[in-house]
Amino acid sequence: MWRSPTLTLAQLLANANTFSAVNIFSTTTVFGGTAQLQGAFRPRIQAFSGAGTIVSANGFQVEKTGAGAYTLVLPASPSSGDVYRLFDGYGDAGTGNLSVSSAGTAINGTAAGGGAVVAVNTNYGQCWITYDGTKWILSR
Repeated sequence: MWRSPTLTLAQLLANANTFSAVNIFSTTTVFGGTAQLQGAFRPRIQAFSGAGTIVSANGFQVEKTGAGAYTLVLPASPSSGDVYRLFDGYGDAGTGNLSVSSAGTAINGTAAGGGAVVAVNTNYGQCWITYDGTKWILSR
């Protein structure tokens, strides 16, 4: 059984279909088939109406709220498993792309500090970006 004080979204996705039991509040729950989580998830949202730097904290949703193209800078000191959902809440990313850049860590295999990468380029589009401990992985 995998043990960790915190289970991140990245760990869950990386280990999909491998959990047989989960320890919650010192009680072990054994899965006999599928697991269902109930309750509410209230994401923290960072809204940007222009260029800016994303705050370093796991689980943020980053919303584009202004017109035109601009670039957001990823956290300089990410932790392995940090996950961000970037989305176009303004609705003009088809003509005003939302891009991300990184000060010193590669994005999808590009050279570290190699410039901005277009993250969202469709109106009301979205993408996910995850830090795996060595690089950022952007998925649409």
